[in-house]
Amino acid sequence: MAAHTPGPWTRFGDEIYGADGARVAEAVRAQDAALVQAAPRLLAALETQVANIERWLETGVPSGPDESRAIYEQMKTAVNSARMP
Repeated sequence: MAAHTPGPWTRFGDEIYGADGARVAEAVRAQDAALVQAAPRLLAALETQVANIERWLETGVPSGPDESRAIYEQMKTAVNSARMP
C-alpha cells in the first residue's frame, strides 16, 4: 500500500495540498474542508493510541498519567482541527 501524501495538509480555496506541494483534493465543500485538511493529524493520533493500547495488551502495563495526557492532547487537537471553524 502506498503511503499517503505527507502532512500537514493546507487549504487554498477549495483545494487541499500536502506538505510536499501535491494536490490532495480539489473542489472540497466548505463544510468538509477542515475534516479533509485534518486527515493526517487524525491518522497520527489514532496510530499513537492504537500503539498505546497494543503495548498495554501485550504487557499488561497501562500508560502512566503523563503519557496518557499527551495522547489525549494529541487526539483532542486532531479532533478540534477537523471541526469547521
